[in-house]
Amino acid sequence: MKEELIPNEITFIAVLAACSHCGLVDQGIKIFNCMASYGIEPGAEHYGCLVDLLGRSGRLGEAKLVIERMPMKPTRSIWGAILNACQSHGDEEIAEKALTELLKLEPDDDGGYMLLSNMYAAEGKWCNSNEIREAMGSKGVKKTAGCSSLVVDGITHSFVAADKKHPRWVEVRSITNFLKGEMDVKADFPLFSMHPSLSSD
Repeated sequence: MKEELIPNEITFIAVLAACSHCGLVDQGIKIFNCMASYGIEPGAEHYGCLVDLLGRSGRLGEAKLVIERMPMKPTRSIWGAILNACQSHGDEEIAEKALTELLKLEPDDDGGYMLLSNMYAAEGKWCNSNEIREAMGSKGVKKTAGCSSLVVDGITHSFVAADKKHPRWVEVRSITNFLKGEMDVKADFPLFSMHPSLSSD
């Protein structure tokens, strides 16, 4: 005998997130709209998924409307989702609004500053990009370094770009340069050419 699966709040978050990552925009909107028929009131996480779904597909105006009309205050993740979408699709006006709202919630959020700064840089608006970075400096906000970790024989090794503190840094650098060279040979264009920490100085 087959049991009927009754979705709950978590089920809808998972399905909406899957629709977002797969680009199933219309299906995601239908699923969001049918939550009430299961007696479920959408929460901030569901609205966040809807904003992400619309934003990833470039429907930023609709994503902005969702934020304006939702019955609760937008969370940090909702502003972050639309800010990410603005970077991908190049909408400065919505990006600036999203960053302003994000910084009201988390004034020390370096990620928001960096997204907007990188968006300006990608469009060749270097003055705007520099203004954002200067604003970070004047407010004491520092960019968090990206970090990669690898577990070998139960020992975790962490790596940060251009970090010379690792005990086997010279060896790591040598292998990285070798791999970069191999990839450059096989690629039609030089890889990592814009990232100074990967140059073979």
